Amino acid sequence: RFGPYKVSRLVASTLTTLVLKAERDDGLFDQSVAIKLIHPSAVSSTTLLRLESERRILATLNHPAICRLLDSGQLPTGQHYLILEWIEGTSFLDHAHSLDLRSKLLLIREICLVVEAAHRLLIVHRDLKPAHILITPQENLKLLDFGIAKLLQSANSSDSQLTQYGQSPLTPAYASPEQWRGEPATPSFDVFSLGILFAELLTGNHPLGSSPALPHEWAARIAAGQPVGLNSLSADLRAIATMAIQPHPSEPS
Repeated sequence: RFGPYKVSRLVASTLTTLVLKAERDDGLFDQSVAIKLIHPSAVSSTTLLRLESERRILATLNHPAICRLLDSGQLPTGQHYLILEWIEGTSFLDHAHSLDLRSKLLLIREICLVVEAAHRLLIVHRDLKPAHILITPQENLKLLDFGIAKLLQSANSSDSQLTQYGQSPLTPAYASPEQWRGEPATPSFDVFSLGILFAELLTGNHPLGSSPALPHEWAARIAAGQPVGLNSLSADLRAIATMAIQPHPSEPS
């Protein structure tokens, strides 16, 4: 149990975190929530810092398209946890299969506006990918998982090391060249990921080709800056995608 919430099932498990679905059962009202906590075998100063950072960031954000933080706490065992809004939905890419071009462009525009709202609060998501952008049955957009998000005001070299592959859930196919290099976080991290998602939404394929055998092969492919499969796009859309995923970006506007 987590206060008035009783766990109903395990939703996801990684090396560092567990995500549970729970139901409120104190008789006051019906409510489903997601509970995120550090895996018992992974409790450390680093994982505690990351969970605390996520708590502070979600407490800062107040946007209808961003998963809400409802509460947080600590179990008698010492495990810290977050209680989050429960969201049913499908990946925006799966949702977009039957959409026409105009509808797809409106969808990616909506995603960009949500990310921009976070950037205005000096928050960089750093893990934008299809699984973290859901469309609910009511066709509302929801952005999830700020687990490795970054408050730019607190950026420093030691903290940036937390994002390097193998120390955190960096997603190879969507991480920017700057993120692979362990550079301090900037909005360009998310701009690159949005460029990948933009191209993937419009073409149906990853703009850097099929998945390589090893995660670090993505880094070499990204650094080469040779997108493929964009020829099917019109010149203006191809230019937008190519600029967003260039390997050596200028300061984003």
